[in-house]
Amino acid sequence: MMLYLMAATLTSCSPETNSTVKAIYLAKLGEHQKAVDGFTKTISLAPNQRDPNLASTYYYRACEYAQLKQYDRAIDDCDRCLGLNPRYVSAYSGRGSLYDSLGQYQKAIADYSQWISLSSKDAIAYQRRGNAYTAIGQYQKSIDDCTTAINLDPKFALSYATRATAYKLLKNDTLANSDKEMASKLGYVFK
Repeated sequence: MMLYLMAATLTSCSPETNSTVKAIYLAKLGEHQKAVDGFTKTISLAPNQRDPNLASTYYYRACEYAQLKQYDRAIDDCDRCLGLNPRYVSAYSGRGSLYDSLGQYQKAIADYSQWISLSSKDAIAYQRRGNAYTAIGQYQKSIDDCTTAINLDPKFALSYATRATAYKLLKNDTLANSDKEMASKLGYVFK
């Protein structure tokens, strides 16, 4: 049934849409390089390279570049996405995660802050920024962000685990152990 729907879609749409649908399908199959090629084709077929609708194509290609561990290209595509649509929340999230994994914590914090400014009720954004603050030794800011994340989603175990780490680094073992226990109750496994 899925293949029938795809075939019907592919025969009745524009070349750009056709290429995008194929690329998304390839990405779901784990064919990351072929998906990159498909998204690249979509971009090249677009009649207007400044079309804000291309933002999602750049973001999807960034995700595939990240899967291929081509982080600089992924960051470049997040930049292009945000150039077309500065309110594309997923691009801030994705680029922040890329910066985080590259140890560029200040840039990660800036992107997480943008994410929060666009989506202030997202516990994950606060937890990720808290984690980046921990990485640069700003433990109180980490605790504040994780507390906000916990207030937004009291069952988000990673927020407790991140805050436990910050408390531990501040030598507050009582609060660290309390958060560690709560994170464990919620299913977080400490290494």
